[in-house]
Amino acid sequence: MEKGDINLFEKIPNTKNIKEIMSLEHKNNNNLDIWYYDTGAGEHIVNDKNLLSNFTKSKIRLRCANNTTCVFEGFGTYEFYINNHYFKLDKVWYSDKVTKNLFSAIELAKTGIKSIITPVDSGKVQLELKDMSNNSIKTFQSTKMNQFKMMVENAKKNNKQKEIMALNNLDEASK
Repeated sequence: MEKGDINLFEKIPNTKNIKEIMSLEHKNNNNLDIWYYDTGAGEHIVNDKNLLSNFTKSKIRLRCANNTTCVFEGFGTYEFYINNHYFKLDKVWYSDKVTKNLFSAIELAKTGIKSIITPVDSGKVQLELKDMSNNSIKTFQSTKMNQFKMMVENAKKNNKQKEIMALNNLDEASK
């Protein structure tokens, strides 16, 4: 701790337990959402409305990759982290009929995220995401089906968990 910093745990009993709980916070899979990076998707799409904030009802039909039409019930904002880099997508379409959450490569590029796909061993490819300053965010290896499965930390779930933990800790401290 630097001179002048405030130790928030200083006056709370059982600080060891609180610190342990908080250190486990980022290892909790409940904060992680599975998304797939899709070079053909024109929109970001999600199959769980609870992942979105600021949801707006707006029914539209979009053509899917398998040449079927999907009905979307509306859109909202999705906030997430990849390697401590914060992202906010303002127009993510929701339908409970889609089987996977998809990040649109086209829409990500519009936000300034650079995507570099390169071949690696065994016929697979890798995806490297870079920020506007060309700094590497993360590299993803393709699956057997040459898809990019991305585990991202949901900012909405993470913030809610932090709030619950803080309230629980205050309750315990007051006992």
